[in-house]
Amino acid sequence: MALHIGVLISDPGPEASDTAALDRPSGDALVEALRRRGLRATLIPADDELLLAQALRHAHIDACVLATHGDLGGSGRVQAQLRRCCVPFVGPEAAAVALAYDKGRARTILSRHNLPVPTSLAFGGGHETPTRELRLLGWPAILKPRRGSHGRGVLRLVSAQEIADVVEDEVAHGGEILVERAVDGVEVQVALLDGEVLGSMQIERSADLQTIEVMTCPPELSASAIVGIEHLARHAAAALGLRHGACRVDVLCSDRHNEQILEVEPLPSLAPDGVVARVARAAGLSYDALVDRLLAGLPRIDTVELPTADLAAQALAFA
Repeated sequence: MALHIGVLISDPGPEASDTAALDRPSGDALVEALRRRGLRATLIPADDELLLAQALRHAHIDACVLATHGDLGGSGRVQAQLRRCCVPFVGPEAAAVALAYDKGRARTILSRHNLPVPTSLAFGGGHETPTRELRLLGWPAILKPRRGSHGRGVLRLVSAQEIADVVEDEVAHGGEILVERAVDGVEVQVALLDGEVLGSMQIERSADLQTIEVMTCPPELSASAIVGIEHLARHAAAALGLRHGACRVDVLCSDRHNEQILEVEPLPSLAPDGVVARVARAAGLSYDALVDRLLAGLPRIDTVELPTADLAAQALAFA
């Protein structure tokens, strides 16, 4: 009998989160591609750990592919639950995903590996507000959620007062944010598969940074510049432990500054019109071939490491 692959997404119900709109295109495309490969495939909401465990058991799921974006996928909760249920999955383990998704921790690790990251200040989460350092940072500045993806919540702030007001408001509402000095340059997103570079995409955003308006593959940069950017991306993914599945590294290339690693996305969109799929096509991989490559990274189902007794008891409790 053909393997049954669960494609995990956010709950698409009436109270769906903002990320559900991102998950569904990836999920639908993955299901169709898996079925074209002769496999059984089912969309499964992954928001609730109890319901996820029950769905995996009742549907007799053999392995999973994640199309979960935002906090659901980035927190590592889903990956940890799959490990408890002894279900193999495509992509990195929970700890690596959670580390990369946390921009503050990720930048600390990248910096320790001598990889260039923007100078940034952290606010919220019990940290004392570094008022003096904020003044020295200058403006314009970029504000980002400490944990976030796909440009959600990113703001460009153009004056010292605006920076102070927005930071105060975010912290007052319990937000954890990073603020970095804005640098003009070319944004390049590097797609990687199992730790190896697939290719790069130049990105042009709207003035408010919320929308990607133009994608160019390959980037309109010199060959040596692209090689350097992709070298940084490969080392950044390895430093954060993202050696399995697809990931994306966003790099800013400026005439006046060295390249800077803006963020590492551990669960990029796998929709056919997303950066990873577009870069794969430019590299000669059809969408179905990309899915084949992803599935090739699954551990053999008959050799999946069994959980400890405590974790086994937890998994059985969910059934």
